[in-house]
Amino acid sequence: MILTLLILQLLFKDRLQFKKAYRIIKWIIIGYAIVNLIYFLIGLIVYPDQSAFLNRATGKYWLSYWIMMFSAVFLPFSLLYKNIGLKPFYLLFVSVMMKIGWYFERYVIFLADYNIRQFDPERESDWLTSPWSGFYLTWIQGLILALILIGLTTIIGRNKRTKTVHNNVYN
Repeated sequence: MILTLLILQLLFKDRLQFKKAYRIIKWIIIGYAIVNLIYFLIGLIVYPDQSAFLNRATGKYWLSYWIMMFSAVFLPFSLLYKNIGLKPFYLLFVSVMMKIGWYFERYVIFLADYNIRQFDPERESDWLTSPWSGFYLTWIQGLILALILIGLTTIIGRNKRTKTVHNNVYN
């Protein structure tokens, strides 16, 4: 979605309201991080014996788990700083870092499916394990959401401009 907004910003420089769109995306990312943190803490406090946090954090793949944890839960709170919070490339960096866990999981699923296909060649490939599924899920979804977001912020911005009253004259 952020890449689509960056491309649209190159094409339509001052016609659309990109600052509002970036602000909305920033608060969506922060809200998502808050929900993740609350879910993690509730799971750790209420069900400490069923939580796999300690096993994963100190296990064989501890480094990748801590990278995923830092990227998905703690890094989005850096958007609260005003200097970097609305910069589009930093928003892109944070969103990619938040998706690292998803990319790790896709990699594991892809490798597991590849190993299964070696022993069962007649098995058809599922669309989720194909290399194009990342394109379908990420780019097309981001394009649609970015176009909706830009359209809504532009329509709301135009409606606010037409309804303002200055010295009893409508603009």
